[in-house]
Amino acid sequence: MTTMDANEEKINAVVETGRRLVSDGNINSDKIQEKVDSIDDRHKKNREVASELLMRLKDNRDLQKFLQDCQELSLWINEKMLTAQDMSYDEARNLHSKWLKHQAFMAELGSNKEWLDKIQKEGMQLIAEKPETEAIVKEKLTSLHQMWQVLESTTQTKAQRLFDANKAELFTQSCADLDKWLNGLESQ
Repeated sequence: MTTMDANEEKINAVVETGRRLVSDGNINSDKIQEKVDSIDDRHKKNREVASELLMRLKDNRDLQKFLQDCQELSLWINEKMLTAQDMSYDEARNLHSKWLKHQAFMAELGSNKEWLDKIQKEGMQLIAEKPETEAIVKEKLTSLHQMWQVLESTTQTKAQRLFDANKAELFTQSCADLDKWLNGLESQ
C-alpha cells in the first residue's frame, strides 16, 4: 500500500496528461484514450485488491493476537495448576506458613481473573466484527473457562485440606499440651 500511495501521483499525472491530450484533439486521441482508460482501470483494480488483502491481513492479525493471548493465559493456568496440585503439606511442619502462602496464591488467582474476563470480552468483540471466527474463538474461550474452573476448584480443595490439616495439627498440639499439663499436675 505504501508503494501504491507513493506512485499514486505519478499514475494520476500520466492519466491527466493523457486526458489533456485527448481534450486538445491530439491525432492519436483514440489510442491515448484507450491507454488512459486501461491505466486508470488497472490502477483502481490494483487498489481494490490491495485494500482487500490489507483487510484480510488485519483480520488475521487480530485473530492471531487473540489466539496468542489465549495461549499465554493457558500457559499461566497450567503453571498455577502445578502449584494448586502440590500436596506436599502432608507433613505437619510449617502448615501455618503453607496456609498463608496458599492464601496469597488464592489472592493472585482472584486478581488474574480480570485477564480471563478481558480475553472473553476481546473474543466476543472479535466474533461481532468477524463472524467467521466464531467457531475457533468460542472453542478457545470454552477451553480457557474450563481450565479456569478446574484451577479454582483444585485451589479450593487444597485450601480446605490445608485448613483441615492445620486444624488437626492444632488439635494434636492442644492434646499434647493438655497431657503435659496433666502430667505436671500428677507429679505434684
